[in-house]
Amino acid sequence: MIDLRHGWNHIPLRLSGTRRYLAEEVFALLQRHRRPVWLYVDGQRIALPTRDAEWVGCQVAAAYHNYLAHSAPEPDGFAQEIAESEARARAHMEASSSEDDGPYVTSDEDMDYPTEFYI
Repeated sequence: MIDLRHGWNHIPLRLSGTRRYLAEEVFALLQRHRRPVWLYVDGQRIALPTRDAEWVGCQVAAAYHNYLAHSAPEPDGFAQEIAESEARARAHMEASSSEDDGPYVTSDEDMDYPTEFYI
């Protein structure tokens, strides 16, 4: 088992088992936590005293995690595309409409529509 730990209490860096990680993502997650940092390999701890050593540790941890999470889908950009589409729709809905956009209901007579029934 391989994992990264941080702080003097050797707190494991938690990674989701339902997704894969790039080494850059793991490194960014690690920067939010306190030093010192260790790489645990089968119960043996290896100190990572420098940023370069942390980077190598993040590459190792990400590769091992992705090996274990092999059934997690590869990021294909779909989630990003959906988020952008939702943002565009939200911006469109929040945009103020002008009165030239179309007819407005001004009386009860405007609500009467001819109805045809076919039998």
